[in-house]
Amino acid sequence: MKDIEKLFDEAVAIIKGCIDGVEIYPIKRPIKINTRSASRWGCCKYRGDSLERTIEISSRLLSDDVSDDATMNTLIHEILHACKGCHGHGGLWLKYANIINSQYPQYNIKRTTSPDELGVKPTSYRYAIQCVECGKVHYSNRLSATIQHPERYRCKCGGEMKRVNVREIEKKVVSPAPMISGQLCLMDMF
Repeated sequence: MKDIEKLFDEAVAIIKGCIDGVEIYPIKRPIKINTRSASRWGCCKYRGDSLERTIEISSRLLSDDVSDDATMNTLIHEILHACKGCHGHGGLWLKYANIINSQYPQYNIKRTTSPDELGVKPTSYRYAIQCVECGKVHYSNRLSATIQHPERYRCKCGGEMKRVNVREIEKKVVSPAPMISGQLCLMDMF
């Protein structure tokens, strides 16, 4: 098991070393380890007007068979959200991520990352829908409205969606849960 607090301190040092004058809001310690998350590697939370941030990291990233670089990639991603003006994945957050990526080529800080990119064993999913036109499969662990009524949604290519049996799909699962955080980014409603 990795020492998350040590890695966190290293990640903060990298950010401060790359970005002059960066303001990082206070981050609650110790870093929270999320053992239940199946759909994300980490998150940065805050409440109301409080400047204090809470960072959660998936326990899957703390396994000894996952590289420190993969864990650092996610830690840096989440700490960047704790920087002043870095809410979301655009603007200043993206600028800071690109600065770090250019100075530390072993990292690839971006909006989403697949298990393959991090060297983590993919999650098994309970549900899937597939585009009848392009064949793209979207996985989920939740029985969401999209899974229950795929006929109400369209793939990005414009094709109709149908529910499929996950066990019958031969395609290798390559992302933690593509349908999280804005399902309509993947599909548009009729």
